[in-house]
Amino acid sequence: MDIQTTEVRWFYTGILPDEILKWFNTFGEPLAPPDSRSDFYLQSSSPEIGLKIRQGNLEVKHRQQQLGTIDLGKFGSTQVEQWTKWICSDRSAHSPEVGKQGWIQVDKVRYQRFYQVEFEDTIELTPIATPRKNAAAIEITQLNLRQPWWTIACEYLGDNISIDRQFLPLVRSLVYSYPCLTSAPIISSGYPEWLTIATKNFSDSTE
Repeated sequence: MDIQTTEVRWFYTGILPDEILKWFNTFGEPLAPPDSRSDFYLQSSSPEIGLKIRQGNLEVKHRQQQLGTIDLGKFGSTQVEQWTKWICSDRSAHSPEVGKQGWIQVDKVRYQRFYQVEFEDTIELTPIATPRKNAAAIEITQLNLRQPWWTIACEYLGDNISIDRQFLPLVRSLVYSYPCLTSAPIISSGYPEWLTIATKNFSDSTE
């Protein structure tokens, strides 16, 4: 199974602030509980390729293109990216031994909301319980990779979306009430690029 996405993502250091979680809960009652799990990433030198084992499934994600940098105010300079994800859903992959052959364990608690999207004169968002094609998602996730990080992301699941006329208005509609924070994101990118930075920061701190 393959999934096409257009997305923006930001990473911050530290514990997910209570203020952000309270803001996220203003989106309404969740239709699914938070997802707590450990993912195992194969460290890559390329920011365009991500490979991980998630709950027994092997997932590969490839960045098809970067669509330029935009300024989203509270988030600063933001990279818009298009990705394709392939999922092998046989649940037979075993959790690898961390630290050997480049495998990295990332512990996560992820909160998500999904919406069916109608692009009319105004954007219509209808809450749905599970992701599907031509839907939107917003998430916040507490991460732990030897030290705490957290991330926020907005994505559109599908292809043939206009960046200027559809995707950017969609993102702005999802984050318009986002609280102002004193710190800027460390990076706007997908997981592969963040992993390179996070593991380098850890290496530097232990030298």
